[in-house]
Amino acid sequence: MKAPRPLLALLLAGCNLALPLQPPVARDSGRGDDADMSHDLAARDGTADLPPAPDIGPCPHGQRDGGDCRGLVPANIASLPPSCSDVSLLGDPIDTKTCKLTTCAGAVAPMANGADVCVLSVGRLTVSGVVKVSGPLPLVIVASGDVTIQGTLDGAAQGEAVGPGGNPGGESPGDVGGKDGLGAGGGKHCGCPDSNYDDCGGGGGGFGEQGGNGGEEAGGCATKSAGGALYGTANLEPLEGGSGGASGHNYLYMAGVNALGAGGAGGGALQISSQGTIRIDGAITVGGGGGQPGDGSQSAGGGGGGSGGAILIEAVRVEGNGWLAANGGGGGGGAEVTSPGQPVATAGEDGRPSGAVALGGGGGGTGTAGGAGGTGAEKPQPGGDVKTSGYGGCGGGGGASGRIRVNLVQKGTPFPQHSGFYTEGSPRAL
Repeated sequence: MKAPRPLLALLLAGCNLALPLQPPVARDSGRGDDADMSHDLAARDGTADLPPAPDIGPCPHGQRDGGDCRGLVPANIASLPPSCSDVSLLGDPIDTKTCKLTTCAGAVAPMANGADVCVLSVGRLTVSGVVKVSGPLPLVIVASGDVTIQGTLDGAAQGEAVGPGGNPGGESPGDVGGKDGLGAGGGKHCGCPDSNYDDCGGGGGGFGEQGGNGGEEAGGCATKSAGGALYGTANLEPLEGGSGGASGHNYLYMAGVNALGAGGAGGGALQISSQGTIRIDGAITVGGGGGQPGDGSQSAGGGGGGSGGAILIEAVRVEGNGWLAANGGGGGGGAEVTSPGQPVATAGEDGRPSGAVALGGGGGGTGTAGGAGGTGAEKPQPGGDVKTSGYGGCGGGGGASGRIRVNLVQKGTPFPQHSGFYTEGSPRAL
């Protein structure tokens, strides 16, 4: 008897011998789904040779799990509070400290880095009028339906008042010295000793770019009031607000008088994640606050502008004629001891809800103007220098633009305009 062939020997060894299956080879069905792979797996594991899943049309995210389309996974959060069904906001303010609307209770939830955000879960969302968002935390709105922004969703700073999740500017009541702005990109104060003739302006806050430097006075301590540093991530994970500008400086001879200009506050942080379409015909704004002017009771530097904050938009489709704006605030003007009839120093403008630049404040007497805020397209400008020692305060630097991120599957026509450090990406799917 001849020796059995190798294949026959394997069969004779018993029917319980398990052989590894080769992985199935996926074939492109032309629909961008996994229907053919599922069909191959069914055939290989001994089940009935089922026909491919019927073509039910394209999925919004281009992915399919069996016969069901996969949904969008919101960035920055791991769980949602109970949904509040459809919500229409007509000038209703939102405070992220209480984290609730009149008819909708949200929840405070941690991000991956441990920082908290206020989360609101809704069906469809409509914003009309001006809806002001304030509070200590960034705001995340997750919608299972479409979102329509007809009015303004306003998370901007106003002067020294922070946007939601933004950081304050530097200030030092009753002190001749100045203070740095708060936040990872807080503007820097020149740090001159009180005995030094240097009424420097504060540096502007940084975020999507470096803030503008504060102005210097001739014969001063030669320590620059640097603009705050660039920080954060392009995809806005984690979601964080803008940084404050530094305060100005004033000389010792009237110690105890709070003549220096405070720094502008950082813009807030807003995220909207929708399983449908987000249409923006109004505006979403998170501009930085304008730096405050020096007080003309004595020579004093102006405060730096706050940086713009953060806007994160996620949807299947984004469209509209409106604006996404994360502009920096203008620096405050420097002041001189003014006489009646002389111009007084003025505050820098808050970051605007469009592509326009926030102007720096004007100088008082021989004081110099603050620098303009950044828009992404335009860099933040430095505050004006004082060329003669002992005469007038210097302007604060302009605040940097913030960050804007849009994660989408389909880009609508028209598409919202944007002003700030802007990037695009794709949303994560289930």
